[in-house]
Amino acid sequence: MKTINYMGQEYELYKVYFTWRECTTVQEGILLHAVSDEFCDGDTLYGNEWTLDQINDESDLETLLNSGSDGTTHFHKAFDGTYHMDD
Repeated sequence: MKTINYMGQEYELYKVYFTWRECTTVQEGILLHAVSDEFCDGDTLYGNEWTLDQINDESDLETLLNSGSDGTTHFHKAFDGTYHMDD
């Protein structure tokens, strides 16, 4: 896990593994959580070859946040601990 402060907000970033839609290939991604988000309903899962080691400072986090359609809040955690991106 990494913690980065960005624009006055503290974010936690986690290395996760996920599948996407009907694809069964497990890929590495990033789960982004704003610490102030008490109910985790704004958590975002980033795929498209984003990995935790690419995010090291505020500038990297800003690039991730502005990456367009790479992230989604439409996901769920499977019983095996991996995530599944629904969209």
